[in-house]
Amino acid sequence: MDLDLVKLNIARQHAIEKMAHDKSVRSIIKADKYTRKSYLEPHRYEIITMYLAEDSLELIATYLEMKLPRKPARSTISRYLKSIGVSRG
Repeated sequence: MDLDLVKLNIARQHAIEKMAHDKSVRSIIKADKYTRKSYLEPHRYEIITMYLAEDSLELIATYLEMKLPRKPARSTISRYLKSIGVSRG
């Protein structure tokens, strides 16, 4: 009887370890596929157009303040433009 309990506990422990391993592998794979979207993404065309038309980052931020719930900082807009590869030069 005790031998059956020992076998059952060992089998249960192996199952728990396998589940934990599968869960950690799944979380790593999911994290690799994740890409964070910028909240400026829906207004990408307007931002690029204004930036290439030599408008200041302050003017772009003021324009976006009307479209978004909060005014984005100039540095955020600059960082976004750099991340998508837009330059004036």
